[in-house]
Formats: sequence, C-alpha cells, structure tokens
Amino acid sequence: MAQIVLTAPAPFSWYSSTYDIYADGTTNFDPEAFRGTGTTYYLSPTGSDSNDGLTPGNAFATLAKAIIQVDVDVIEAAPGKYYEQFHPDQNNTRGYTLQCTGGIAEFYSSAEDDSSNFAIDPTFPNTYKWTGAGQTNSVWDESVTNAYGGWGWLTERASASDVNTLGGWYDSGTDIWVRLDDDRVPDSDVRVNRDNVMFLIDSGATGETVFIDNCRFYGGTVRANGTANNLTFVYLNCHFAYCGSGSGINACLNNDGNSGSTVYLVNSKAYSSYRDGFSYRSSMQGVEINCEAYDTPLSGSNNATTAHSTCSVIRINGEYYDSFGDCVADTGNSSSWLVNAWVHSYGTSFYGDIRTDSNAADEGMWVVNTHTTDSTSDFSTLGGGTIRYQNVNFTEPNESGTTLTADNSFFTIPADWVLDPSTGLLTPPASPILGINSISLAIGIEI
Repeated sequence: MAQIVLTAPAPFSWYSSTYDIYADGTTNFDPEAFRGTGTTYYLSPTGSDSNDGLTPGNAFATLAKAIIQVDVDVIEAAPGKYYEQFHPDQNNTRGYTLQCTGGIAEFYSSAEDDSSNFAIDPTFPNTYKWTGAGQTNSVWDESVTNAYGGWGWLTERASASDVNTLGGWYDSGTDIWVRLDDDRVPDSDVRVNRDNVMFLIDSGATGETVFIDNCRFYGGTVRANGTANNLTFVYLNCHFAYCGSGSGINACLNNDGNSGSTVYLVNSKAYSSYRDGFSYRSSMQGVEINCEAYDTPLSGSNNATTAHSTCSVIRINGEYYDSFGDCVADTGNSSSWLVNAWVHSYGTSFYGDIRTDSNAADEGMWVVNTHTTDSTSDFSTLGGGTIRYQNVNFTEPNESGTTLTADNSFFTIPADWVLDPSTGLLTPPASPILGINSISLAIGIEI
C-alpha cells in the first residue's frame, strides 16, 4: 500500500521541502545521514584526562576533556557512568559526533559518591549538612522509585529549619541541608546535582552539525546553544532527566540556538524534571520523531514539550503526558505541527493537554491524527491563538474561549479507514495510526 503523504502547512516548508511525513505517523528523515566520521577521541569511565585519548586503551575520563580537542570529529564513549558534577561552557569551533556504539553512556551532574561530605547539623539534628557545597539545583534519591520507574526527588525547602521538620533539601548559596524520606544517612544513592547548565552543546562555526547517539544526561539542563547560525543538532536514542530548579533556563533539553538552527530528536525521552521536558527558544526549528516527554511536576508552568520565541516545531508520533502545565504548549509567536500523537494525563490535578497563544496567519498550531485524554481540558488557545485540526478526538471539555478550526487539507482520509474505539480516531483497517508503543514495535524501534 502506498504511503499517504501529509500536506504540510506553510510554516513548515523548511522540513517538507526535503522530507515527507506520512499519515501513519512515519517520516523519511534519516538521522544516520548526520553521523560524523574522522579524527576520533575515546572516553571511558576508567580513563584518565592525562591520556591522549586516541585509543580505547588510552581514553580520556571526562567529556569536558574530549570535547575541547581542536581536531575532534568523533567522541566514542565506552558504556558506563560518567560523574563530572557539571560541565563548563564548551564553545567548540567545529561540529562533532558523540556516540556510544556498545551500549549506553550515562552522564551525571553529580559526583559518584557525595556521602563523605555530609555530617549531622547540631542546630538541625534531623538534617545532614554539606558545608561549602552551593550551586545545587536538585537532590534525588536513586534508591527510591517514582511512579514512572525513575528516581525519587526531594522537595526543595525555604530554609534548613523546614528541612529539619519536613524533610527535603535546602541550599543557602554556600551550604546544603538534606533530610531523606527514610531518615537514613546520605549515601552513594543520593544524587546532589550541581549547577543549572550541565552540558552546553555548541559549535561556533556556521553550518556545523552536532550528532549525539545512545547517551543519557542526568541532573542539569543540556543546552543546545549555538553561537553561530544555521547549526544542526541531532539526538538519537538519548534521555534527558532529573533537571533541577536553579535560576535561568530550566529544561531537560533546552534548545536555544541562533537563526536558522535546527534540532532533530529521534527515539528520545525527557522526564522527571522540575521544569520543562523539551524546550525550544530563540527562533529555532525543531523536529521530534518517536519521542516521549513526561513528569514535569513542579508547577502549572511546566510542559512536556514547549516552544517559545518564534520557533517552528514539528512533533511526529510522540507521547506527551503528566506535566503540571499543559503537556504540549507553544507561546511567543511560535508555530507547531502535531502529527499522530497521544497527549494525556493520568491525574485530575494536571492542566490541559494542548495549548497555543499564537494567532498570526503563519503561527498557531496544526494538529492531525491525534488522541487526547484525561486532562482538565483537551485544547486551549490562551491569548487568542488558533488550533487547526483534522482527525482529532475530544474527550474532555476545551478551555473556555478556545478557537478550533477544522482543516481537512492535510490528507484525504481513505474510504476504508475505520473508527478505532480505543482512540476515537479514523485509522487504517487493522493498523492503528498512533500510540508510540504500537508504532515503534511495528517499525522495529525500541523507545
């Protein structure tokens, strides 16, 4: 059966002029076309930054060391855990590939074991104090499993006295106090995540590409922040999690590049963050393919995926859920196209599913083949925005004043498509068109 190509709305010609998006939630974008070759430096949890990094047996220990090599094309990270606490801004003047071909490389913005830094505070005897720590953006406990299978997070408090009484953590700017839920002494399972920006992914040369594969970043914002124009960032099989609440921009992955820069996220996740999951700013273009973002629990302003400041974002075959703000939210004259997505929340305390406040002719949100469930509202056009849709179900009331416009220009729905009772959408016979789990299995991708 021939693929049905969706007709792209005008604001997304930057993608549709090169790639197609199909009605079954797939696309012909190939991330492998961006994987780099050339001079390779090696990284290992058992390496040393005094090595030359040019062979696996002589590998560097830290990503911060590998990424500043003036001739780096590829960084090959051995599987394992890398504890670097925080990465300084790395303004490399060339593109590079960071990959882990033998498994998963995990990068932490905490030390491997901070337990020796803590001691009982006599003033607040229920707490453990780390004198001289500071720069803490979050504290997590790996021994506690949250509702999503990840780490448990400690509540940030307003004072050491509050920690003593209520538990959680407090940072005075110079010291931190911690009281764990089970009152045990802080051990190697306690992750004290340092600094707000964990890793600045940059390339100071116009038109360069940064490609990252099979890497997970825990503890601080990973920030694509190119200082040049027309940069390309590609993340394949990556996770971004446990971002904290420090000042400045907070998101698991914050894309904040210059004019003409584009981010592609494929088979990637953002989750368990005090702030947003995926975030786009500063006139960037973004594409999410088979991605998942969830669990942004701090306040009503946090979203699973969000675009700000005249960005243009396409989200294909994703699942977005359980954010305290709207799960998918765009603002600041941004435009987005949501294709074959499932947007939902499991709890009634969560806000709406999908929101935009952009209202110009070439702005707003276009939604096709999308299923929304279990939030306080399905759609919202806060500030007078417009959502244009085709083949979308409505399971909850829309927010008062929401402007929805039916738009059947994406594709002609074939006569043999049938109503799927589980989603309320028309789908190909015996072939559901959305829900990343069913589609990813069908095309052999593990999310």
